[in-house]
Amino acid sequence: ISIDPYTSKDLDDAIHVKVIDEEKKLLEIGVHIADPTTYVEEGSLLDKEALFRGTSVYLVQKKLSMLPLILSEDVCSIMPKKDTLAISCIFRINLTDGELDQNYTYFCPSVVNSRAKWDYDLVQKIIEKKEEKYDDLKFEDGSKPENEEIFKNLVNSVDILYQLTKIVRKARFDSGSLMIDNDDIYFDLDEETKQPKSFHISTKNEAHNLIEELMLISN
Repeated sequence: ISIDPYTSKDLDDAIHVKVIDEEKKLLEIGVHIADPTTYVEEGSLLDKEALFRGTSVYLVQKKLSMLPLILSEDVCSIMPKKDTLAISCIFRINLTDGELDQNYTYFCPSVVNSRAKWDYDLVQKIIEKKEEKYDDLKFEDGSKPENEEIFKNLVNSVDILYQLTKIVRKARFDSGSLMIDNDDIYFDLDEETKQPKSFHISTKNEAHNLIEELMLISN
């Protein structure tokens, strides 16, 4: 699954988890990052322009993308039920203490097929054990998996990852890691003028922390 803000159009990462050994509480986790290099040849004009821009810049009313939208929001975006090229970090980690298996970590080119596009609010509800039914989700926005069995498996995956990342996060701060929490400001735009008419502040929750810890581990 991918877990992003609800408004995200360019889904550049996805995650998976498998229970390798229930008795030993050993997990396999994959962090998959969309890979545009098949479509952006080194030294091409597109490559040079992307290098010049360096990153995508988000303004209040629009985004200045590093890559053309046909790539960032379509071809290379890890949308549900679509094969997407990626670079994957696969590692094994213990659910009891958050210790990495140093003998089993690798990076590889991959093809991923996401089961669902989930957002932080939905994942937070699952973490808080608030009732979230399969029938409440929608195929149109990508949040609804193919069937209820897959939905239950994804809910279980979120529960497992939340348990793990709580342990890893606590250990990280206990060892002296610095906490920098910045609130995100989201602007509501007028449909006609595209000018800001109001704003709201979004603070980090456990769903954000879950993704953050997995990205830090893979880094």
